[in-house]
Amino acid sequence: MMGQTFTLIGLVFLPPLLIGCSPDKPSDANSDLPPEILLERLKSAHSRLQDFKGSALVTVRLNGRRSRVSTRIRYRQPDHLKIYVQGGLQVIAVLSIKEHDVQLYIPGENVVFEGSIDDTDVLMPGLPVPLSDIRTASTGVIDMTPYVLENITDYHQEDGHYYLSVMANGRKRTIRIDPERSVVIREEEKIPGGKTIIRSFHQYTRREGIWRPSEIHIESDMQDETLNLKYDIQSLNSGLTGSDLRMKLPGSVRRLPLSHMVVE
Repeated sequence: MMGQTFTLIGLVFLPPLLIGCSPDKPSDANSDLPPEILLERLKSAHSRLQDFKGSALVTVRLNGRRSRVSTRIRYRQPDHLKIYVQGGLQVIAVLSIKEHDVQLYIPGENVVFEGSIDDTDVLMPGLPVPLSDIRTASTGVIDMTPYVLENITDYHQEDGHYYLSVMANGRKRTIRIDPERSVVIREEEKIPGGKTIIRSFHQYTRREGIWRPSEIHIESDMQDETLNLKYDIQSLNSGLTGSDLRMKLPGSVRRLPLSHMVVE
């Protein structure tokens, strides 16, 4: 069956390459931290974000073409994400990820594409983006799953930061950590074949006792790709429910496999 083509260059959620703001020098209490303590601090900081809603402006460059869209983001721990993508005043796409299930709804075509987060070869509107990275790009929180002690290949301090590298699933990931705030300010991922994705997190501010980036930058050399996401509004731990994130579809919607999603 042939895929359908939709020109939606603006919907882009790529694994973020992100750069952080300049942190203060760590105090003596943060000197010579063993990796298990630092990882526990990072995971504890992540766990304080129970839910998140906000809006963000996303600017994308792909092979010399630039586009800009507005997004509304809803996220609830541990695995429920919903994103509205707007072109002007019109919603052009709604993406929902819950556990491993993915739905991508195109209102203008009354069609929903359905599949799994493991469908990493799916061409998402705007960019070929691994679905597992969308959560990181939109929420500003990296996937900590690979960062366990048995995967560590390097761990050291430099210029007041900690650097921790792991090898998992054939990919090397390195994070730069601000120990004062217990946040990741940069993640570099080396993909087999010599490709690199960099996710950087900028301008951290404290909201509801949680350090949050105000801007996220992603770069990938898989193609000539960059993404910049800048939050307009962030609201944390407001009590989002499953109903708030549920995908509401008309009874007449056409359902197609996610693998049939093709974008020019």
